[in-house]
Amino acid sequence: MNDHSQTEAFPPLFERSSRDEVWEQQTRKQAEFLKKFKGGTLLVGDSLAKFWPKTLQQERFGQSFINLGVPGDRVENILWRLDVHNIKDLAPERIIVIAGTNNLKTDVKPETILCRLLALIDSLKTSVPKAALFLSEIPPRGDEMKYRSDDIIYLNKNLGQISHQRGFELVRIHASIMERYNASPDDFDLYIDKLHFGDKGYELFSDALQEII
Repeated sequence: MNDHSQTEAFPPLFERSSRDEVWEQQTRKQAEFLKKFKGGTLLVGDSLAKFWPKTLQQERFGQSFINLGVPGDRVENILWRLDVHNIKDLAPERIIVIAGTNNLKTDVKPETILCRLLALIDSLKTSVPKAALFLSEIPPRGDEMKYRSDDIIYLNKNLGQISHQRGFELVRIHASIMERYNASPDDFDLYIDKLHFGDKGYELFSDALQEII
């Protein structure tokens, strides 16, 4: 696999992509709903963001987040939505991003996924430069937590190496998840399937986030 120095050859990919017309309509309706909000914590991403329990958010962080998680979204879909949502006007104090795992379902190279994640980070930093920005590591997934495991390790390693340079904090969850899985695969209770967190998975994520906020 490539190391961080080799990612310099890949330019930021600011690709924005819609999924379909119904998805676009839902995005625009959500944008109207968001006009009532200002400040607070913004949660951006896919299903892993969407299903984070509000009760746990309130218990751990004293508030529920403005949740812009959409199941199935890839990074380029999130970029498209953020343009419609006009994040600048929301003026969040914090932004938490959980994204990238759905891009692994394509044949796109990990270097390209990395560039798209950095494009998302750069877009958020440009829109709301004063917001504290937190990006989750991509968690392990699949049978025996081995689905594209080398690519996930590559992505998390490179994100960690360049996080401070690019102005975000990396929420480090991968090693803790793997430690729990390897200790007792038959009793692994952080996920509800081979991808999505259960309550204990979100508790682990909340622990990791609290350590760096």
